[in-house]
Amino acid sequence: MTLDEKCKIYHDKGYNCCQSVLCALGEYTKLPEETAIKLGAGFGGGMQCGNVCGAVTGGLMAMGCACLGGQDAVEDKTTGAKLTRELEGVFEAEFGTLLCSDIVGANGRTICDRCIEFAAKAAERIIQKQNG
Repeated sequence: MTLDEKCKIYHDKGYNCCQSVLCALGEYTKLPEETAIKLGAGFGGGMQCGNVCGAVTGGLMAMGCACLGGQDAVEDKTTGAKLTRELEGVFEAEFGTLLCSDIVGANGRTICDRCIEFAAKAAERIIQKQNG
């Protein structure tokens, strides 16, 4: 099953954008589905207040799980910041903003599937590049 298909299945089941991305990237995070669903619950709708798109936060969570967690907290912090800027940069270049309220306000909720698929694919590329 492709990453796009996984994203769509989770979103069609009613999971929010963050949960959909985090669950779809489960092969990289190694999180049990139930854990990913719980972790992402509060991040849909831009943390329920229109802030950063849940698809982005799901991608950030997945990248953290897949790429960080070494023995050096300072190194993880530096690497995490670099990965965050990369994902946020490509997402903002594609959609013009990171803010859920702006994205949905300009396009309606029908754009959510596109945001989810884009963020998941971008996060996957970053994970693969980081982990070689």
